[in-house]
Amino acid sequence: MLFQTYFDCIHPIWPLLYKPLFNSSDYTYPSPRIPAALVLAIFAIASCVDNNSAANTENTTQERRNCPEPRVFFEEALDILQRRTEDDNARQPMNVFVPSIPNCQVLVLLALQQHGVAEYARAAILGGVAAAMATELRLHRAYEPNDLVEREIRSRLWWNLYILDKMMSGEMGRPVILRAEETDTPWPSISESDELELMSQQLHMPGAQARNNSTKMLTMSALHTTISLSIIMERIYRQIYGIAARKAICKDQIAGNSLRMQLWVELQDWEKGVDASPFRLDLSDELTSVPPTITNSVVMLTGTIMLHRPFIERWRPELEFAEPTSNPHDICLEAANRICVILEKYLERLLGGPCDMVFTIFTAASILLHCSKKVEAAAAVDIRRRLKQCIHWLSVLGKSWKTAGTHHQLLNDLFDLPQALQEPKPVEIPAPETNGGSFASLLNPVTVPFPPAQPPSAFTDDWSFLRDFGDSTDQFYSWDVELRDLLDGGFTLDEGQGCV
Repeated sequence: MLFQTYFDCIHPIWPLLYKPLFNSSDYTYPSPRIPAALVLAIFAIASCVDNNSAANTENTTQERRNCPEPRVFFEEALDILQRRTEDDNARQPMNVFVPSIPNCQVLVLLALQQHGVAEYARAAILGGVAAAMATELRLHRAYEPNDLVEREIRSRLWWNLYILDKMMSGEMGRPVILRAEETDTPWPSISESDELELMSQQLHMPGAQARNNSTKMLTMSALHTTISLSIIMERIYRQIYGIAARKAICKDQIAGNSLRMQLWVELQDWEKGVDASPFRLDLSDELTSVPPTITNSVVMLTGTIMLHRPFIERWRPELEFAEPTSNPHDICLEAANRICVILEKYLERLLGGPCDMVFTIFTAASILLHCSKKVEAAAAVDIRRRLKQCIHWLSVLGKSWKTAGTHHQLLNDLFDLPQALQEPKPVEIPAPETNGGSFASLLNPVTVPFPPAQPPSAFTDDWSFLRDFGDSTDQFYSWDVELRDLLDGGFTLDEGQGCV
């Protein structure tokens, strides 16, 4: 059942495995030919999917009750990676770093899983190890032997890892590791069976009957649009957010603004190309868009905000390059509003509540909170309504993915909690030795919080899963801090009132 969940919910957006190698019998009981560590990594991320979002039958519901926590699958996958063979009981941590396609696949899946349960730093480390291993395996170079299956396996793994690297770079403000200019690996083939599969899951909507959707997934073609978007995102993160780039933009605002508008044209051209393809976003009542279309659309709009946001405080109408249509404040606000419109229609239709959406919603909320204080009262009403929406979505996604991971995090000391919410600080202790071995323990410290004494019932959400977003050296990082403070302390966004 977890295999089925993986291929229904995760694979359409992250098709890093060569699905034609798996058959329907693997969905019920994985065959011995599939590496055990890979099976456990698949289970680790599939078991995070929100139970209420997946189509449940009496049998699958019972299976979910008996299903171990995602942490167990995560640790067992690391445990098996430490063995030279699956039958070898002797664990050697260095075996984790032995370059192989299965090992690299496992590391990428575990990085995605840790990202899903808001362990962003650990996800970045796992992704970094996977990137180094992929380069050692020369996945960044075109595969010359005439083995089409092997070529496809390598290509899918490489380009999904490339996309993951850009996602982690943008969310955490970290340097890009993998660069498009350093690879000549062809994009994955669209002539594969998972390209033409139908969107087989039933779409569940609260208070409404489920309906079957027979839309073709076009999974691999969708991956092509994701790759092309990620290449643009790489340029944004390197040429706008790179340390040298920041200094250059501060010294020469005209050149910086020219670069901003050039990259914006690239994003707009990407959107025009998508609109002219089968992946045009459907905002009609039919809502026929496949999950990658929705994800890519909001990622593009997130990229728009990330591109223009650093220029908001520097932009003035009187500047010689300041055309009215280039106002970064207006561009960011429009992008945030468009994100809300898309997610208002589609978020509940995406199985499992994709963890990829959390940063997008957080970024949109940060812009909306900032803009709510800059516009007139009449315009602020709609902005506050959308901000409430974003906070609700973050709460829902936080409860489904973060709670599934059963992890605990310290609140960042940077943020001041209201006195009513202050609690004794958690004490971090080393993880006890488990079946996961020493390497798993190093990656999985246990944080044991002291139980609070009757915490206020009004503030039941734990927003600590948002703490690792952003780069504290950015000028606009204070906006994100302001949003976190708002969430941590409760909020009042009634019409006509400010934010508290």
